[in-house]
Amino acid sequence: MEAEENERLNALAEEQRKAALLEQARVAELRSKQIALWKERLWGTQKKRASTIVATSFVTVLVGVTLWWVNKPSPIIGNWEYRQANSASGTGFDAEGERLEIKLVGNTTTGSYFGLERLGEYLLYTAVNVTELNVSKDSVSFVVPARSFFSTRPKSVADAKNENAGGGTRTQLKMAGQLEGGKLVIHCTSSDNSCPDSTLIFEQGKWNQ
Repeated sequence: MEAEENERLNALAEEQRKAALLEQARVAELRSKQIALWKERLWGTQKKRASTIVATSFVTVLVGVTLWWVNKPSPIIGNWEYRQANSASGTGFDAEGERLEIKLVGNTTTGSYFGLERLGEYLLYTAVNVTELNVSKDSVSFVVPARSFFSTRPKSVADAKNENAGGGTRTQLKMAGQLEGGKLVIHCTSSDNSCPDSTLIFEQGKWNQ
């Protein structure tokens, strides 16, 4: 009887051991699956987040480039000069000419015109802010208003206000033109033929003739 009881107890212990091993294996498998699921969720979220960051960055750059292109200053902004033809000059042009300065300050575009006035043998200068200025990507229009005459060329419109004027003119010059081959071709009209020329070809920066 005792031997049978021992055998029964040993068999029961063996079953319990096998059951414990199976439970350990089940728990280990479940834990492994849970860890794999966590990793998948973690990496999936990070990849999705990374993709979102990349997409957002691309959109931001694209919007920035688009805004820059839309708001890009017109190539007309800058300093321009027109010199009238003069056969008596060694270069075939006057030593100095009409100057147009167009500036962009913040979101405001302003223009100044430094002209020449020939009164017989005398050469006089003008300096005035233009009015009705309209500047687009490749065209410009403005009015040179009434202006005073000076014996020397003022460096700026502000300086002109501090100099002694020797007369002046009320005749307005209406100018409009566009960029052509890197040059600003402007057509001028006035009520009494006061334009330096009907068509003025301005070069940007230093005169190259």
